[in-house]
Amino acid sequence: MAIFKVEVLDAKGRPVPRADDLVLFEISGSAEVIGVGNGNPTRHEPDVASRRKAFNGPCQAIVWTRRGGVGEVRATASAKGLKASSVVLKLEA
Repeated sequence: MAIFKVEVLDAKGRPVPRADDLVLFEISGSAEVIGVGNGNPTRHEPDVASRRKAFNGPCQAIVWTRRGGVGEVRATASAKGLKASSVVLKLEA
């Protein structure tokens, strides 16, 4: 299992403290998103989803690797109008 924290940054790489962009999490390989969150206690969106609005900048996804999975897993976070970001994990038996 891995927890990916995503934070909305401006063009100079600085955090945007009021950002509320809708972030889409995409996973390829032997893994899947099993939950998302943003720390906002007033929102009632489902926690089992592949997208979440940022809350004052950050949000997160919880990714679970499938049993026996090997190879690469790519996790990508994207939002309309923002540059996407990816990370690659290497799974070994």
